[in-house]
Amino acid sequence: LPLIQALADQASLVLEHARLFRQNQDRIIELENAKSTIENLNDKLESELQQKTVDLAVLRENFKRQNQEYSLRYTYQHIIGESGATQKMLQNLDRLIDVDANVTIWGESGTGKELVAQAIHFNSQRKDFPFVTENCSAIAETLMESELFGHVKGAFTGADREKLGLFQLAHRGTLFLDEVGDMSLAMQAKLLRVLQEGEVRKVGGRDYIKVDVRVLAASHKNLGQLVEAGRFRQDLFFRLNVLKITVPPLRERRDDIPLLIQHFLKVACDESQRKVPTLTRETLSALMDYSWPGNIRELQNEVQRWFAIGISKIVLENLSPHIREAVAQSRPLDFRGGMDKILSETEKRTIVAAMDRYNGNKVRVAKALKLSRTTLYAKFDQYKISPHYGKGGGEGYSKRSASRSQ
Repeated sequence: LPLIQALADQASLVLEHARLFRQNQDRIIELENAKSTIENLNDKLESELQQKTVDLAVLRENFKRQNQEYSLRYTYQHIIGESGATQKMLQNLDRLIDVDANVTIWGESGTGKELVAQAIHFNSQRKDFPFVTENCSAIAETLMESELFGHVKGAFTGADREKLGLFQLAHRGTLFLDEVGDMSLAMQAKLLRVLQEGEVRKVGGRDYIKVDVRVLAASHKNLGQLVEAGRFRQDLFFRLNVLKITVPPLRERRDDIPLLIQHFLKVACDESQRKVPTLTRETLSALMDYSWPGNIRELQNEVQRWFAIGISKIVLENLSPHIREAVAQSRPLDFRGGMDKILSETEKRTIVAAMDRYNGNKVRVAKALKLSRTTLYAKFDQYKISPHYGKGGGEGYSKRSASRSQ
């Protein structure tokens, strides 16, 4: 019995040592697994940090390049015009540029509101910092908050990475919000808070981020009338409308039309390496008489259409049909020649309008005016109207297309 007891004591020690050894082995395995997990997390974090560092560097380089480019291109000298309305606008810009406050830019569509905003930014004390733009009418309401304030990863379906908002990107610079009148009331409330507090919170995030941004808000709608109609917050209107600049429509600055045409022609010719086409006096007179409801954008599109046609001399027939018809209807009758001249001028305008409406199809024109083909051609000769008028082809109009229309 004493011998068995002595062996039992030794056996218990061996078993206890084996248990402790196994326990230590398990802990060593757990520590190795934890170490491996930590190393993997460190590698992932380091990779993400490197990627964010690269993205930030690219972003800074893009802003630097953008600022350099805009600082050379967008100054007062690039606002084309010498008319009284244009000079008055530039004088108003001189008064507000040095005041670091929010500005409302009002003007019809196509008047060049963004160009005015660029002039404000790149002549202000914020010119060395980003100029960021957003068209409020071109982005879906569900994405507007994320676009302006950013979002964290996993904030919503598809948010697979963190995103900086436009307010953060424009920090210490300028944010241009075009067509701000189209922003919903809910979004207006969030924008107002940012302007009041000077801080943003990303979608899905908890922390507030301080931002220093000058806001330039543009609209072709009358924001004051929208406030009265209950479609725009009055408190936001007061926050944005600290300073105001009005961009005149093209019909109020007709003296600028020749300068703008020359500018657009030169830009298009430089890009395509083609010779600058010439305009007849009659053509320029018609362009000056047209009201340009689409303003400078419409004029630029018209110039680009001339290049698409590929002509070296722009005559009245090369203008868009709606321009020719509008000019013909707007010009007053000349009473100095008596009734015969008034009737002749009216008849000529009617034929020209019919050629425009039916795209130069002489069969349909003759039928609409209840004239024979022979009489219609006689009228062409009498009033010196080209049989191809209404085609918009000018020198590029082909005989094949003429025979097809007949």
